[in-house]
Amino acid sequence: GTKPDVDPAVQPWVDQYLRFLHDFKPKYLAAEAPVYNLTEHYAGTMDGIIELDGLPVLFDIKTHDKLPTAKSRPPYPDIALQLVAYARAERIGVDPAQMRYFGGQRYYTWKEGSAWTPMPELAGAVALAVGQTDYTLTPVAIDDEVWEAFLAVRAVARWAMQTSNRVLGPQIVPSGQAAPPPSAFLGTEPEA
Repeated sequence: GTKPDVDPAVQPWVDQYLRFLHDFKPKYLAAEAPVYNLTEHYAGTMDGIIELDGLPVLFDIKTHDKLPTAKSRPPYPDIALQLVAYARAERIGVDPAQMRYFGGQRYYTWKEGSAWTPMPELAGAVALAVGQTDYTLTPVAIDDEVWEAFLAVRAVARWAMQTSNRVLGPQIVPSGQAAPPPSAFLGTEPEA
């Protein structure tokens, strides 16, 4: 086959990804697939599932521009939250993901009748971090403890982005009186 043209600016990352393919010879079982958990009401797009040493493993690819000598480089611990959510998805969509946008946020919608396959039993998860000069392949925990953390983080995010915006009502003032201006509590007069 013919190799595709690669922009020279991204060639170093492509070279490292090709090294990974050569070194591990993964068999791709799924790639860039929408996943859905209808019980917990979430969805996303996983990078995929590969077979490593004959075992099905969920994977996520992170590219970065950090040198091997950098103090901090991917993968970072929060990737476990992402991967456990994908691993606990109930369905892998065969049809393209149905998305809609609301308030600047992207939402996946499940349409009854969409083609899907169940999430297979996974042997684990890995993070593939691809840099300009090297790559790393790191196992990532997707156990019950990480699942519980995902659910807690999701609840806190829902609080911060949605619920907290609607928990306070208008100020209550005595009947027939207007609320005092904020300056009454600050000891300052409003500027004219």
